[in-house]
Amino acid sequence: MKIRVLGACGSEMPGCNLTGFLINDRVLLDAGTASSVLNAKEQSLITDIILSHAHLDHIRGIPFLIDNILGNGKPPVNIAAAAQVIETLRGNILNGTVWPDFSKIPSAKDPGIKYRKLALNREAQVGGLTVRPIAVCHAIPTTGFIITDGESVLVYSGDTKETEALWKAAAKLGKEIKAVFIECSFPDAMAATAERTRHLTPKKMLGEIEKLGGYEGPVYAYHIKSQYKKEVERDIKSLKRKNFKVAKDGMVIKL
Repeated sequence: MKIRVLGACGSEMPGCNLTGFLINDRVLLDAGTASSVLNAKEQSLITDIILSHAHLDHIRGIPFLIDNILGNGKPPVNIAAAAQVIETLRGNILNGTVWPDFSKIPSAKDPGIKYRKLALNREAQVGGLTVRPIAVCHAIPTTGFIITDGESVLVYSGDTKETEALWKAAAKLGKEIKAVFIECSFPDAMAATAERTRHLTPKKMLGEIEKLGGYEGPVYAYHIKSQYKKEVERDIKSLKRKNFKVAKDGMVIKL
């Protein structure tokens, strides 16, 4: 599995792109960033978008991406997510008012996008990947994912505070897990803010990873609020875990 980090930040500033990961050159895992990083050919290769939730920093890249690759005989891009995520995206963004409803453009029979509702805790095939969405604890309906391409297993937390079901399911996979991507939005000094907004800090992140029962593979922290980047990176370093890394825009990770 190849993972290209298009954006790993939880807030946008120059040099800090919003959350988006490109898997095997064709599947977007969250889409805060897409067309501002990928060239025209790279965008045209995307067949599927998997969304953890509908906050703007995870969906903002979709309207421009679809606008860029629409037409030219290309099959529709499939947007896969839990039902409430799709309903929010359709009703509030791709609704024909804020942005065109590409499920009807160029026509309902030949759309630019198709929606696919993912059932919680059930595996689904998406863009050559097996994806299992599991609800996590965020401010709005959100899922983490267990994803495999048949060779490697990736655990992706989505935005969340402390949660249980995702780690319980992942712990059963043991050494099959090749990497964990976990959100870590705020420094430890802002634990109260993290709690109110349902996010993690480095210490809380460590507690979540320990639920995997001795997992020692790579852990990539992402979704760091860019204004607190130095503080969060300092706190992660203080954990003294050699396998804990910070995901950076532009990284290419092969599992």
